Amino acid sequence: MCAYRKILLATDFSDQARKAAAQAVRLARRDQAELHVVHVEVVGSQAGGTYGDVQFPDYIRSIAQLEPGADPALSYANTLLKVVRDRSEAAGILRYAAEQDMDLIVIGTHSRNVVAETLLGSVAQTVAREAGISVLVVGARAASDGRDAILAPVDFSAASLASLGAAGRLAARRDARLIALNVVDFARVPHPEELDIGERERRARVRLQQFAATAGLPTTAETIVTVGPAAEEIVRLAAKFQAAEIVMAPSSHTSLQHLLLGSVCRPVIRTAPCPVLIHRQASDSQHRVAA
Repeated sequence: MCAYRKILLATDFSDQARKAAAQAVRLARRDQAELHVVHVEVVGSQAGGTYGDVQFPDYIRSIAQLEPGADPALSYANTLLKVVRDRSEAAGILRYAAEQDMDLIVIGTHSRNVVAETLLGSVAQTVAREAGISVLVVGARAASDGRDAILAPVDFSAASLASLGAAGRLAARRDARLIALNVVDFARVPHPEELDIGERERRARVRLQQFAATAGLPTTAETIVTVGPAAEEIVRLAAKFQAAEIVMAPSSHTSLQHLLLGSVCRPVIRTAPCPVLIHRQASDSQHRVAA
């Protein structure tokens, strides 16, 4: 994993945002990166479709709320504080990330039920889905202190090969245990009744070992294959192995069915017991400017 130059921390001043801030500051200190702390003020459309930078809005009681010294998690010297306005929180975060050429977005997410996310959407889910760069999502259940494993779920795609490589570099930097995981999820197979579960699992183990061998990992990866719903198995094993972080590629499913029922990434982000890094290759990053 290459060092980050510029990290965007999205904040709404909540307790969950402070948890995300602790992760962002840790990464910024590690890489001596610029840390941009961004709050989005949601406004209606303006003439010409542009949104200018504004002064701190009235509901922010004082500038002290934004000053690094006001929050121990933000006691990092190379911090820039910014309030921007846009049509939605996600749009403002994505626009700022694109305009400022950020390398990583760090964002907290609150616990929501599936219905609330389907009807109302989630800022973190939208940012994780739409960003052209990697996004570290810190959930309400997330904890990383005292944990020393990096869990890397893979589906044998090119994107997951890149995310496994990133997980390996992260594990090497943290001297952490690296676990490569493949889940045989029969819910995603057209005719599961025609498959031999044992044979499918055996083939997946062989393939996973070969897959890990091609990733150019700087450290040895343990390989695990399980059977069951993909998201549930990822979260279960993250808890079992006390994972400090889950590193995974964005879900590739784009059909209406997966949009309505939720991809693997969505439930993992919502229920993971540790931060989740949605990894995107820098060379493939295409920032989407929210108009």
